[in-house]
Amino acid sequence: MRIVLFLTLVLAVFLIQACGVKKAPVAPAPEQLPAVTDLRVTRGPQGVWLSWSMPGSPPMDPSKLTGFHIYRFKTEAVGADCGDCPVFFERLAEIPADIRLDAGTDTPVFVYEDQPEKGFYYIYKVNPVDREGREGLDSNAAGVLF
Repeated sequence: MRIVLFLTLVLAVFLIQACGVKKAPVAPAPEQLPAVTDLRVTRGPQGVWLSWSMPGSPPMDPSKLTGFHIYRFKTEAVGADCGDCPVFFERLAEIPADIRLDAGTDTPVFVYEDQPEKGFYYIYKVNPVDREGREGLDSNAAGVLF
């Protein structure tokens, strides 16, 4: 009889502890896309070329990306050296993640050509975009006087 009473008491304690209000399950946060760290801008006679490699170290799997968002900031050439001035980027383009091989190193690179208006200073940044449409971290900023 004592054993039955003891087991009933133990069972009641477990049931009381198991009852209560539970919170809704929370999905794990998605992994943040790494930033492009080697954005380069090259000035040409008709425009500028942006080039960068696959983000991440080691480079991430290209199948996880759908493309990149390219942002540009435009300012007067005379005020380009203002280090404290705010920089407001506007989305310039959305490009697919088409990989090219660099002729010199045979490493995968991405390239975009912009034909900006002459007489201005431009700053660019690039953000990766994954298959769910989430945008990754900002790249390094690269500027050019055109």
